[in-house]
Amino acid sequence: SLLDLGCGCGFFLKEAGERGWQVSGVDPSEKSIAYAKSLIGDNVVCGTLDDVPTDRRFDAITLINVLDHMVDACRQLQKVRNFLAPEGILYLRFPNGAFHSFVMRLSMMLSSKQVMNRFLIFHEYAITPRFIRRCLEDMGFVDIRVFNSRLAGDDIFTGSGTFVKLSKQILRSLTWGFFKTLEELSGGRWLWGPSLQVIARREAPTDTHR
Repeated sequence: SLLDLGCGCGFFLKEAGERGWQVSGVDPSEKSIAYAKSLIGDNVVCGTLDDVPTDRRFDAITLINVLDHMVDACRQLQKVRNFLAPEGILYLRFPNGAFHSFVMRLSMMLSSKQVMNRFLIFHEYAITPRFIRRCLEDMGFVDIRVFNSRLAGDDIFTGSGTFVKLSKQILRSLTWGFFKTLEELSGGRWLWGPSLQVIARREAPTDTHR
């Protein structure tokens, strides 16, 4: 069973359902939920995490570009944890606060905000790798993995010509290769990509009979 928080129009849930998952989703946008229902039926509701029945448990819960929009990220993650079945999997994706803070400072130094600010993503929180790892550890999550997410979004170049498309592909490949190389050489300590992915597992129940 899978719950996608901030499911949007339901494209991810549709793919998951086709791969055998029992899917559920929630999103505050009425228009998005209306479209999602046209894709996967009534397994999605308009609302927030507070609208999920408290007796439900899921094998996996995903928050894709959602956590940084929440007013109190750690408190919301605690609620999410309570909806996970024992040993259930949590998946997160969000902008890397360390990267965007660095770009912001660089942009102020260079006085070229018009260019540099195109890369900046700040919502309610600028979440860093250290913050999310400590937050999840404090909640008892185990097997926590924090790593760079592949690049997405706008590029420096605009236009649709062959040269522009090729330049985009080359720049994207070189940039991703640079961030991934830093991650691997540092054993996962240097996470400087624009976005992060996190996978963690809720701990198994304690055997009180031992």
